[in-house]
Amino acid sequence: MALLPKLYAKVRGLTALEGIPRGFYQPRVRRRAAHALAGRTGRLLDVGCGRGFFLEEVAITAPQLDLAGIDYAVNQLTFTRAYVDQHAGSAPFLVGARAEALPFPAETFEAASCLNLFYNLPSMAVVRTLLLEMARILKPGGRCLVDVRNRWNLPTVLRYRLLHWHDPTCLHPLKTYTTSELEAALEGTGLRTVRRHRIGLLKSPFCPVIVFELEKNTGEPA
Repeated sequence: MALLPKLYAKVRGLTALEGIPRGFYQPRVRRRAAHALAGRTGRLLDVGCGRGFFLEEVAITAPQLDLAGIDYAVNQLTFTRAYVDQHAGSAPFLVGARAEALPFPAETFEAASCLNLFYNLPSMAVVRTLLLEMARILKPGGRCLVDVRNRWNLPTVLRYRLLHWHDPTCLHPLKTYTTSELEAALEGTGLRTVRRHRIGLLKSPFCPVIVFELEKNTGEPA
């Protein structure tokens, strides 16, 4: 069993840039979501912005957007700002806060994102809380990007169930969801799915990751 942590660390090293592991599917999720925002204007809030990798992607792909990010790890936000400024020439507005209670008034942003995070959350109830908060801070017609790890992808499910064997830093089981589970969580939030992007070698219902492109209802009759 000692080989598993070593092999896992080796694979993570292959996906690292400047010594920072970025994961295998995570960069693809960020690229797909950033391209979905190309041409949009206004302000974007990245929920759980982490080290700023998605803010970097958006600054390059959709430079007309004003960027903001929140993350509960306040101590890393100085790194985040410097990283995005260095790699994309943009200095985002960053706030240390928890995603369950976004510190912004209603209808503040034209776009919002929460990527590579839902699988780390403890339950779908918490996911729904985040969706409600993102809907609240979005203006009518605003675009929202989120993603889930697909429960119909057997390798992903098995890897997550065995994760504690090869990654001692994983403190709780990672979560997978079906498309129907996320759609059920969206009910009553004011957000609707306008497009799904399948990520993986097999872009089928069994793909590993699905990016959901959501839109906030305008309140006008359909």
